[in-house]
Amino acid sequence: ILVGSPIFAGTNQQQLLCNNQDINLVLDDILDDELPNGTWSVAAGSATGGFDAATNSFNPNNQAVDTYTYNYIVDAANGCPTDTAQVIIQITQPIGATVAANTTICNSTDAGNNPILNFNTLITAGSVNGTWNDVDNSGSTGIFANRDFTGVAPGSYTFTYTLDQIPCEPLVYSLEIVVQDCACPNVSTIGLPVALCNASNSFNLNNLLTTGIEPGTWSISSTPAGST
Repeated sequence: ILVGSPIFAGTNQQQLLCNNQDINLVLDDILDDELPNGTWSVAAGSATGGFDAATNSFNPNNQAVDTYTYNYIVDAANGCPTDTAQVIIQITQPIGATVAANTTICNSTDAGNNPILNFNTLITAGSVNGTWNDVDNSGSTGIFANRDFTGVAPGSYTFTYTLDQIPCEPLVYSLEIVVQDCACPNVSTIGLPVALCNASNSFNLNNLLTTGIEPGTWSISSTPAGST
């Protein structure tokens, strides 16, 4: 009497993958304790796509959200029946967001400007559960999503918004924040003469300007009676 060892195709396994992962998952590496030399096939009723029969591997990249089931079959031998194990792969996808490409912000409160930016207002659709990062170390202060750009040097600064959703690869959105110099012009240091003689020639008002005065234009605000 010939007594054969039981045929064992391995222990069924399940995997959760994301369709933005570009990986080759070798199905043989997933099963536990299976006998060698079996064959892989797509199970009846399973979603298709992503399976490479030559390498017995599955790549979830760009696959539809669905369930993918693969059979591992070890043929009957020594009087023992065929055995089948399954690898079930569930494909999910990340929840993305629509993020503004860029925006502008003032660096002072002069003239009633607001130097505080709520970064979440830049997310026009999708998930607001991500994290913001000041890539260029702009000098803005505060805790995201609200950042204060008071005193930040004018210029363009890169910020990123990242969505981490296991098992998916992170989604990273980049945008530019353009900081504008909104400080009011300096016109407070004009030195006025004690008096001018009405018999004198014309006087150049620009001679009254001191260092640091912003460029501007002169206008007559009032004149004494009888002047021309």
